[in-house]
Amino acid sequence: MAGSLHFEFSKFNRCVSQLRKIYKETKTAFDEVSIQNTGKDESISSLLSDKPKEFVAELSDADSQQLHNLLNQPVAMVVLGQTRYAKAVLVNEILRQDLLPVATDSDSVYNGWRMIRFRFAAKPAVSLSLPDDNYDLMEDLSAYQQPWDTIPEQDLILQAEERTDLANRAAVMEVALNHPLLRDGAILVVSPCKELCNVAEVFSQCTRGAQPILVYAIELDHLTSSDLSELQQHRQLAPNLPLFFIRVPQPAAYANYRQQRRQFACPPPVPPSAAAAAASGTGDLLQQPQAAPRLFADLCELGFLSMMPGGGSRGGHPAGSAASSSASPADAACQPLVSELVENFEANFCRILIYVRRALQQILVQAATLLNDNHCAVLNNFILLAFDLARDVL
Repeated sequence: MAGSLHFEFSKFNRCVSQLRKIYKETKTAFDEVSIQNTGKDESISSLLSDKPKEFVAELSDADSQQLHNLLNQPVAMVVLGQTRYAKAVLVNEILRQDLLPVATDSDSVYNGWRMIRFRFAAKPAVSLSLPDDNYDLMEDLSAYQQPWDTIPEQDLILQAEERTDLANRAAVMEVALNHPLLRDGAILVVSPCKELCNVAEVFSQCTRGAQPILVYAIELDHLTSSDLSELQQHRQLAPNLPLFFIRVPQPAAYANYRQQRRQFACPPPVPPSAAAAAASGTGDLLQQPQAAPRLFADLCELGFLSMMPGGGSRGGHPAGSAASSSASPADAACQPLVSELVENFEANFCRILIYVRRALQQILVQAATLLNDNHCAVLNNFILLAFDLARDVL
């Protein structure tokens, strides 16, 4: 999975580099036209009956800012979730490493995790830094005391005495990691526990200066009242930003899965009969119930999913229709990205790859469309001006 995601980000970066080149050439060409336009030949103007129209070739401030963000801001996979257990399971599976401790006790204000941000570095390291990345806090972390494969949970927990200190409360656990997924500039962000700060603050911290791809890890077969409130606020803060919902296995089943994974260099093989049963929705991989009608109904009520074709997906297939599965890759890239719910963790975890691919394609399509619209507008202006010039000369 990590290798495949790395391939998608690598392709994305190659395309972004090409679009940056086109953007730079566009600005250069527009600037040259604007300079030439300021020194119009008076002899030509004297032949015209009317004052010639201005030939405008420039990007609007809004388009320039949007293109700058699309082509320069890093892509951040933001992991939200019901519990720190659900988020830890999802992050560990994305990275294929047991980096985050899989805590099974209930979340509370006393064991809530701070925000975690994974970035690329040649050597693994952890540190606490302020959100603006300018200052590191000189904290005596447990990870400094001994080598670690899994980040000590006491370093992630925001201790009671730290909650009154504004710097410690806002500090982010920065994890430097030599991982192929992060090498191409991608960032993986894990949101802090809901008990520690409000949703608007969490959303702002996790998406600041980045283009977010939101993933929501679910542990239960339903959404609690706090989950519903959180998702409602997300809907209000970013109504056009979809979420990828994925239900993780229960702790006992996942512990068995982790043990099997350690015995193999790759994920444990799935018997063909079990894979076929999971794909059809009749199997029960990881002893996880496949049907969660209450969960699906809650997400439909919130507006993330829909039973109507194209209005949201469940289990990797469009709810109510399978028509979009036959769409070509080019058509799929042009279709708006919608929220999706995956309930079978092992059989359908690869759906996150398809979702991320489409999210990256959407960014490329937006940037290419903006450039094309501006090119067409300038070309149309030039054609109209040429017609006016020809009419007046004749």
